[in-house]
Amino acid sequence: MVLIARGDELERLEDFRGQIAINFPKAEIVTTSEAVSDEVKNKPEQLIQMFPVKPLGGESDHYCRHFEHRRSYGSKEKTGLENRWVERRIFTATDAFPGISTTAKVINVKTAQLKPVSPKLDFTVFFLILLLFSKN
Repeated sequence: MVLIARGDELERLEDFRGQIAINFPKAEIVTTSEAVSDEVKNKPEQLIQMFPVKPLGGESDHYCRHFEHRRSYGSKEKTGLENRWVERRIFTATDAFPGISTTAKVINVKTAQLKPVSPKLDFTVFFLILLLFSKN
């Protein structure tokens, strides 16, 4: 089961993990945000994965049901921005926050892989910005 949980205002993720560990003492806490394989999900042990999510777009103030998590990853052999990918996941919850409950079940997850930016594209964008500012 996947849940979105609202922490206390200004609560640190480490403190939230500590509370969950107290409530589920037999559970293994996974701190990475990588997708968990089906093999790991089907193990008989308790497994709890936690990572921060942000309200999506303009929904940050009231009645937010959509949350986003971005994770950067890349090749261990190659370095540089052009070799970094971003995984963007959007979670949709059954109930909107804020609400009576501090948790809501996730009913949908959309995943997108954002390709790395090529150096040529970076230069082009930077060049266009310079042209826009130099017209004045």
